[in-house]
Amino acid sequence: MGLESDLRFVVSSWVSTLRGIYPNQYALDYFPRAIGDVTAHIQRANTLIAYLENEPDEIVSYLVFLRRRDICIAHFAYTKDGARRQGHVSSLLALANPEGLPWVFTRPARNENAMRHFVSRAIYDEILWQET
Repeated sequence: MGLESDLRFVVSSWVSTLRGIYPNQYALDYFPRAIGDVTAHIQRANTLIAYLENEPDEIVSYLVFLRRRDICIAHFAYTKDGARRQGHVSSLLALANPEGLPWVFTRPARNENAMRHFVSRAIYDEILWQET
């Protein structure tokens, strides 16, 4: 991860996105716990960030992932609203995994259609969130 502002954006967007996923919206202490969990995962993982070509400080998309011997684990992928459906996450996944290892993702997608798309190509295993 390059800049401190990049880290702040990744943490805040990740935590805010997960807030709307059941049952997070009911947890009174959601934000402090989620910020701690997300920050710990980012420190242990790799993060790829896509920026706007003509504005190199403007984050468009990112992927937080781990590589293991025979799998890649995607903890979280995010793309800003105006840049969705343009292949940013697909490009980051390909860059993170040039060998074409199987992907396992640990967090559900907010969008049901995106979730169906991911599970057709990867394994969903929320347990790995706690283990990695």
